[in-house]
Amino acid sequence: MRAGRAGARVAGAVACVLAAASLQGCGKSGGSSPSPAPETTTTVTTTTLGPLPPQPESPFKPIRGICYQAPPGKSLSTQLPGLDMMQAGYAKQWGPDGRDDLGMIRTLGANTVRLYHSAGLEYETDHQAFLDRAHELGMHVLLGFHTQNICPEFNCFKHWHKAAAGGLKKGLMKNGAWHPAIKVIVLMDEPDNLNLLNEDGSPVNCTSLGYNEAICRTKAVLSGLDGFLAAEQEEGIDGSNVSLTVAWSFGVRDSIDQQFTDSYVYGFQDTVAGVEDPSLAQYGPRDWYSLQSAFKSRWIHSVNVPSSWTFAKEKIADQYGPFESHNWFIAQFTPTSDGLQNLAQDLKDIEAETKNESSRLLGVAFNTFQKDYQMDPPSEQGLFALGEAELGKVNPCQEDVRTGSKICAEFPVYCLDITAGKHSADVAAAWDGSTNAHGACLASDDYFEEDEEEASFVV
Repeated sequence: MRAGRAGARVAGAVACVLAAASLQGCGKSGGSSPSPAPETTTTVTTTTLGPLPPQPESPFKPIRGICYQAPPGKSLSTQLPGLDMMQAGYAKQWGPDGRDDLGMIRTLGANTVRLYHSAGLEYETDHQAFLDRAHELGMHVLLGFHTQNICPEFNCFKHWHKAAAGGLKKGLMKNGAWHPAIKVIVLMDEPDNLNLLNEDGSPVNCTSLGYNEAICRTKAVLSGLDGFLAAEQEEGIDGSNVSLTVAWSFGVRDSIDQQFTDSYVYGFQDTVAGVEDPSLAQYGPRDWYSLQSAFKSRWIHSVNVPSSWTFAKEKIADQYGPFESHNWFIAQFTPTSDGLQNLAQDLKDIEAETKNESSRLLGVAFNTFQKDYQMDPPSEQGLFALGEAELGKVNPCQEDVRTGSKICAEFPVYCLDITAGKHSADVAAAWDGSTNAHGACLASDDYFEEDEEEASFVV
């Protein structure tokens, strides 16, 4: 680390001062009538690291991803910050003119960043600058749709169509195609939680509709995919270079067709069976042929995993045979207490699995970039905490999914505290990276000031 090296050099200068007092000269042995040491001046210069310069594009496989959730501020706020981290209002966090979070993610050794609310929640602010910066750093983006959206009777066609069309007009499209940084579009995050809304904002109730949970979640997925594809077609976009997925929760359920019971791969089978026969989910697609074609050529399965890799391998990777016509990835890997001592090894083992010729695993996205202080108490998960140094301001916005009314609020941007976060050293070790990047808090140093200041010592 730069601060560590500078500290060592200062320590050497101080040691020389102390030696001079007793030995009349640094590095000299004592003797009779020593000559007085000449007065010298030692000058040491420190330089604050700048934003990460452009990097070559990395292969997509293996995915070395970071889930980018970085709410600003260090205390609970009356007005919560906007959830869409890709918006321009957060540029002072992720951009090179601010904290350069994307540069830090790349420096950690990652090649991919996952987002959760980048379509369907904020329609007015351009999103291209984030994608341009990610592309400049050679990184891939897993673009997430806001899942807690309006989906009456679990028919999400209208609002997923709106989210896709609106996002394309606000920077997700470049030169008539999806932005080249976008590699995967995550249409929904854990739709099996059924956390969707009616037009009036109330939760949609599966039981009152006379459906079971499997029908409701599968109908939501099929209709959301259908609406997304309709928006692509209307904009004249060939989306064949962008994969599609839904990130299922790590639960044990029965698949919609009962082919898998008490299984962790229920969601994968829900999608397979639902696309083959949408009537299982009480859904009539706008264009069944397009639905089947997109699923066959563009779909990859994904799941959020709060467990050790050993357990996930047993329950998913080793059971993946029926789905081998599609790749899959871990969309959100959250370390749990039983795997904390072996986290770096878990990440290495996941990557080793991607290199197994018989495996369809693409890789992993680690949860999560930064601690969330907008919780009481603050979240435990987060590679970084927030330090004391203020680096600027952000002004993110969020729109009400029902009314479209927009609320914005200003928050300070603090440096990233490595020592108070969790697992950044493990991630960097697994991926041959480092935490020595622009946005990190400077180490405490009594002898130096920031930004190329010089310190002189008389010896």
